[in-house]
Amino acid sequence: MMDWDEGKVVFIDSSLEEEEQEQEQEMEENMRGSNAKTISAAQSNGNPNAKGKLGCLCRFPESRVRRLMRAEAPGDGFRATKDAVFLINKATERFLQVLSGDACVCSLRDRKRCIGYKHLSSVVCKKKRYEFLSDFVPKKIKAKEALEARASTETGS
Repeated sequence: MMDWDEGKVVFIDSSLEEEEQEQEQEMEENMRGSNAKTISAAQSNGNPNAKGKLGCLCRFPESRVRRLMRAEAPGDGFRATKDAVFLINKATERFLQVLSGDACVCSLRDRKRCIGYKHLSSVVCKKKRYEFLSDFVPKKIKAKEALEARASTETGS
């Protein structure tokens, strides 16, 4: 299979793509199973108010998530229910798990043992679902190249 990469033809092994998709599916299935077990265990502890205990199942502090939500909300009268804060917290966890999993796959392809900025930026550039992060996690370029690009845009404008 061929792909265009910055004007060059790149041959991609389709078996790698299939393997990557299988790994993503396995990871998603594992996550669904572990989250469901944790939540059901918390609700079946015999406590009638188990729903309030779900906040302890989050990795990020509820108060910090609520504060971030308030900071981004337009206007002063912003209010969010505990359920909304919990769901945003879990969605954030899930997003970071998937992003770090994709970066881990990228680092394993490079035969590295840890994830680096290069792997994160590579995932953000290659996968369309992370396109919105391209401004925050750009590919690293050398200072000389950046200065040349800036000079060419200034003279062109």
